[in-house]
Amino acid sequence: MDSLCLFCGGQLMLFGPRLNYEYHICKSCKTIQLLPMPTEEDIISAYSTEFSSAKQTEEADDPEWSTATSKPYGKAILQTLIDHKISGRIYDFGAGWGH
Repeated sequence: MDSLCLFCGGQLMLFGPRLNYEYHICKSCKTIQLLPMPTEEDIISAYSTEFSSAKQTEEADDPEWSTATSKPYGKAILQTLIDHKISGRIYDFGAGWGH
């Protein structure tokens, strides 16, 4: 399958599978994206079954819980970027709980 990056139009190559998804990385801009992109029905299903069944959305509604978990997560992401010498802009789309 010869597919193009949604951001820069570069060529995508397989990055790896996880759960029911297949991730691809752009050879040019290094973004990681799903291929194929989920349909609206796929997204509705994921948020109504996968996320809600784990009660993740209920916990995310609690401001104290959200703050307590967000800070270490953010620091871990920042440290990973530093460790791998990633610079420039970072586009994080759809990595939240769906709110």
